[in-house]
Amino acid sequence: GVNCWEYNNKFEPIPLTPEILEKNGFELNEAVEDYYCIYDGIDNRVSLCNGKEYMNSDNEWDVHIDDEDYCTIASCELTYVHELQNILRWCQIDKEIVL
Repeated sequence: GVNCWEYNNKFEPIPLTPEILEKNGFELNEAVEDYYCIYDGIDNRVSLCNGKEYMNSDNEWDVHIDDEDYCTIASCELTYVHELQNILRWCQIDKEIVL
C-alpha cells in the first residue's frame, strides 16, 4: 500500500495572489501603489488587504469577514489559498476557490 507520509513533502501550498482573487470574483476596491491593496468579494462580505506597513511579507493578506448570520472575523492573516478556503467554510460561506 501507499502511505500518506511518503508524499508529505511532495505538496506545496498555493500562495494567495491578486490573480486568484480576481478569478474568484473579488474586485480591487482600493489600491495605493507600494502601500496596500484591498479586494472585496462574495457579496461584499469578505475583504482582503495586503499592506506592507503592517504585514511581515507581501504574501500575507489581512482578511475581514462580516456575516451577521454566522461569524465576524477581523485581522486574520492568510498566505495560502487553502487558508482562505478553510476560513470561508468555517464561516459557512459556500464558495469554492478555483485556481
